[in-house]
Amino acid sequence: MRKKGWLAGIASLALVTGALAGCGNNENGGNASPAASGKSEASSSASAGSKPSGGTVKLKMWGGVPPESGPQEVMDNWNKSHPDIQVEYVRYVNDDEGNLKLDTAMMTGQDVDLYVNYTLSQTAKRVESGFAADLSQYTDYNIDEKMGADAAGWKIDGKFYGVPTTKSSFFVALNKDALDAAGLAVPKDWTWDEMREYAKKLKKGRRLRLYSEHRAVRRSD
Repeated sequence: MRKKGWLAGIASLALVTGALAGCGNNENGGNASPAASGKSEASSSASAGSKPSGGTVKLKMWGGVPPESGPQEVMDNWNKSHPDIQVEYVRYVNDDEGNLKLDTAMMTGQDVDLYVNYTLSQTAKRVESGFAADLSQYTDYNIDEKMGADAAGWKIDGKFYGVPTTKSSFFVALNKDALDAAGLAVPKDWTWDEMREYAKKLKKGRRLRLYSEHRAVRRSD
């Protein structure tokens, strides 16, 4: 797979995705919801939520950012402005263990109405498992128009399964002197294999040997 624009930065977008698990009232007690088995359609969207007799929709949103770092303030402001739709924030740690906790919660039909994805691979896995709503059926919000061209990188099979919310730039820092010494041009369009070849060539030569010798002297002091 060709990775473009290393030096210019690669867009990384966090998605707020409508999970199908836990949406609507679960009348089967402890049984998993239809979405947890991957059989529910996207029409069982998070907007169904949990709606008790009082008429207030209650949703749970899972995210990897500590609540005190901003999410709780967002929830409080939303809840104040929308008394008919109340959202509770649930923190999960964005690591392997935390993502497993989120996936397990959806598989077992726990309350996960909305959640934040931080990688495209996690998004694709959850789409395949039936835990993300296809947003293409909703026409009142044009994601491409609102979010711009970078958002297209988060489409899966030409469809959005979440709303991109943030963008992070990733880049590779290179030592131009080291490239010149190795006879390598500044890359503008790499594959992963080409990047490995650069790394192998840059490992050779006097500059690296001097660094290694310096490290050895330091350790003997």
